[in-house]
Amino acid sequence: MRTAVAFLSLTLLLAACGGLPGVSPGASPPDLTQPTPAEGEPTMPDHSLPPAGVVPQDLFAEMVEQAAAVAGVSIAEVSVDRAQAVTWSDGSLGCPEPGQMYTQALVDGYWVVLRAGGQEYDFRASQRGEVKLCPPGQGRPPIDS
Repeated sequence: MRTAVAFLSLTLLLAACGGLPGVSPGASPPDLTQPTPAEGEPTMPDHSLPPAGVVPQDLFAEMVEQAAAVAGVSIAEVSVDRAQAVTWSDGSLGCPEPGQMYTQALVDGYWVVLRAGGQEYDFRASQRGEVKLCPPGQGRPPIDS
C-alpha cells in the first residue's frame, strides 16, 4: 500500500511539473522496447520491412544484407517485392541444384523477393533458418503460392 501511494505521489508530482524530463508535454515517450542502432550502424528503412509476423526479422535482415552486398548497394536501397510464408515441395526449397539430393518432404518456410540495383533477388528459406539465394530462372514456386 505504501509503495502504491509513493508511486501515485511521484506520478502526480511529475504531471504537475510538466511531465518526464526530456519529454515535451503531450509528446509520446520514446519506445524503449526497440533497440536503437549504434552510431554509424546502417538502419533499414521502414518501407523495406515485410509485414509484421510474415518472415522472422533475423532471416529477413540476412536476406537484405546479402542482396545489398551482391548488388553493390546500401541496405537502404533494397526494397521488397514479395514476402510470404509458404510450403516448399521438398528440401530444395523450390531451387534444386543439379546433382544434389533433397529431402522429399514438405518444408514450411518463406519466399522473399527483393529488388536492389535494378535486379531481382529470389530468396528461399526454411523455418529452421536455412536461407538460399535462388539463381534467376532456376526457381520453382511453392505448393501454396
